[in-house]
Amino acid sequence: MNRARPLLTLGFIFLITIGLHGQDLNHHLHDLDFLYQTLKKTPGYKDQIKGQKQKDYVQLFQRLKNAQIGPSALDTFYHYSKLFWPIKDMHLGFWEVFDKDLSIEKLKDSVYIAAYHRKSAFKKIPKVNLDLDSLEHSLQSRPADSIEGIYSAGRFGKIGVFRTSVRDSLMGVVLSAGFGNSERGELFGIFKEHVAGRFRGVYTALLTKSWVYSPDVGFRQGMLNRLDLRKEKAFSYAEFWSPKPFYYKIISPKAQYIYLGTFISSNSNLKIAREFYERIKDSLTAPNLIVDLRGNPGGGERCSDQFLKLIKKYASRGRVYVLVNRFVGSNAERFTLALKGHKNVKVYGEITAGVIAYGKNSGDVVQLPSGRFQVYNTDMKDPANYLQYEEVGVVPDVLLNNRSDWINQLSPFFHN
Repeated sequence: MNRARPLLTLGFIFLITIGLHGQDLNHHLHDLDFLYQTLKKTPGYKDQIKGQKQKDYVQLFQRLKNAQIGPSALDTFYHYSKLFWPIKDMHLGFWEVFDKDLSIEKLKDSVYIAAYHRKSAFKKIPKVNLDLDSLEHSLQSRPADSIEGIYSAGRFGKIGVFRTSVRDSLMGVVLSAGFGNSERGELFGIFKEHVAGRFRGVYTALLTKSWVYSPDVGFRQGMLNRLDLRKEKAFSYAEFWSPKPFYYKIISPKAQYIYLGTFISSNSNLKIAREFYERIKDSLTAPNLIVDLRGNPGGGERCSDQFLKLIKKYASRGRVYVLVNRFVGSNAERFTLALKGHKNVKVYGEITAGVIAYGKNSGDVVQLPSGRFQVYNTDMKDPANYLQYEEVGVVPDVLLNNRSDWINQLSPFFHN
């Protein structure tokens, strides 16, 4: 990898600094000020940005106002995203406006792709100044446990990810494109390490080719969470998805199992959840109960509270094993904490998502005055000192091995 380092450095500097000089910042100020004022109203800002941190935030805003930025959407978007960095609130979202009607079928349409290639937006997509063949060859030799390497983006192609010589920086580049809306050599994303092994930055959504801010990207088991990228042959038993939001089964005469895949409080899901609750509430009679929350993104208490009360009642006479993974977030993390430490309850698996402290009641999206970017805002306060888990996650009582089936790993406990 060492021979490629000078190329990586030059590529990064070329990408970030080209076009900065002589640019007029005035047309950006309205957007920047609007974003600043919007974030100051969030519960995360009000909780965290106080005293010296507030002074530092004002100085950050002034630096961003006075700085010159390049002409591309990436230059502007990355510049604005720095206002999010000091605020721990994983529910906050920030992205470039995109065509909501865009679909995979359109990307298969040669007429659509030809027209897209003629647009200025396509021609302005940043590309890296690198020897891509040398880069690809170098990344192929990176070990499986290294964050650097070649990742599959599924049908959207392959992404090369590498550390640059710029301190604490990570870059992603398109090495092969699955559809005609991307090209080899395009920049996929740029990230900065904020704690060891975890990064914040911006990346491009490969379907819409719009920039997205990610506050926390981590590497586990050959996968980059939140980016949906994985190395070849990367596999983890931590991952589990079901087409059914809820289901029940008998593992053995000594153990029963319930899967709670979502706590979304839509009318339709509340109806399904209630029907499931009524079906199982008198059926949990075995001495051991597995409560599988893997993949549960959260939702609302209107859905989760009935199950929380049921499981606590069960725990007065039986043992509960709660399964969590990195995709368990928001209300599902609060649900986990409400059970963790309870008599006869233990949490197993891996550290959760760390999207827990705040939330959104209305679900409104705020658009910046230029119409180029949007913010998914938060309006729910931290009700119970969950900030300590934000960006960190809930640590299980017992970490499970991701290379063998999790249910099988629990089986020995049923006979103790």
